Amino acid sequence: MKAVMDFNAAIAYINSFINFEKIPKYQYTAAFKLERMNAILEALGNPHKGLDIIHVAGSKGKGSTCAIAAYILKEAGYKTGLYTSPHLVNFRERIRILYNHPNCAGNGFKPFPAAFDGMIGEEEINEILKEIKPVAENFREHETLGGVSFFEILTACAFLHFKKKKVDIAVLETGLGGRLDATNTGMPLVSGITNISLEHTDKLGDTLGKIAYEKAGIIKNRSLVVSASQETEAMDVIRKVCIERNAELYEIGKDIKYTILNSSKLSQVFDLKGPGYSYKNLAMNLIGAHQIENASLSIGMLKLIGPGKFNIRESDIRKGLREAIWPGRLQVIQKNPYIVLDGAQNPASASVLAASIRKLF
Repeated sequence: MKAVMDFNAAIAYINSFINFEKIPKYQYTAAFKLERMNAILEALGNPHKGLDIIHVAGSKGKGSTCAIAAYILKEAGYKTGLYTSPHLVNFRERIRILYNHPNCAGNGFKPFPAAFDGMIGEEEINEILKEIKPVAENFREHETLGGVSFFEILTACAFLHFKKKKVDIAVLETGLGGRLDATNTGMPLVSGITNISLEHTDKLGDTLGKIAYEKAGIIKNRSLVVSASQETEAMDVIRKVCIERNAELYEIGKDIKYTILNSSKLSQVFDLKGPGYSYKNLAMNLIGAHQIENASLSIGMLKLIGPGKFNIRESDIRKGLREAIWPGRLQVIQKNPYIVLDGAQNPASASVLAASIRKLF
């Protein structure tokens, strides 16, 4: 009972900071400050430095793309940190470590429900917050940098957890935007940009171009970037940023191409071809054509970071795709009649959901 009470107190403490996920109106550039996040991380010993990172921004499909990449890395034998938001059922879903090594027993890894395996433990959150709390209090009402947010505290927790557990690689989903997001503090091995659509227009901008500029803010100088297919206005911005920052861009539909072979209520099969690789009959249980786009983006990113430090075999890709779980995304929870759960959160997502339901059901 003590651990539960400690955990409840920990969650209450995190929730005591301003949570922009629950506030409809605020000034974006005033609320989001990378200088503040960098100062917080520096006070904590810069736990993000030294981490190998895959960073993903976009309007929709970010979580799915991150999850697919993490499951493939897990199947390749890498201890993989996964940081996503928001959570679906349990607060601890946001910070996970996926690991599939036969020697993991006895090293603090315990079985979890398959949908959210590797969630950070309650005691682990308690211990990390003991370390973070003095720093967080110093930034609660900072004179020049403003008050620290709920998401910044969680991001710091994720970095500390991944460092303590010595992950091989961390897959990070941005919260809002990208340019000023708390996750945008390191130098990733590769960055991914999922489909961009009109969202949070009062904060990110009222055109696809303006929103794309915020998402493309995760692109670093001389970095590797993979982008999903985009509307021309958004893609033009991404290309321009890549040119300005001497980043190497790979585009789904141009450099990386997929062909859908079969799609059903339970699974789908596709071919994928990219620079130096070609895979036939890849199968996945996440349904909807948009998930094939997300999977293609995930695989495209992983192929860019290996061979070398991270070696991803075809068998790892195939098994990771089959094992990938991401609840609440065209998830069939009952048949006869069918009940499907999906968290479509903007008009573009709702349109994709409607098209998928019409086609599959």
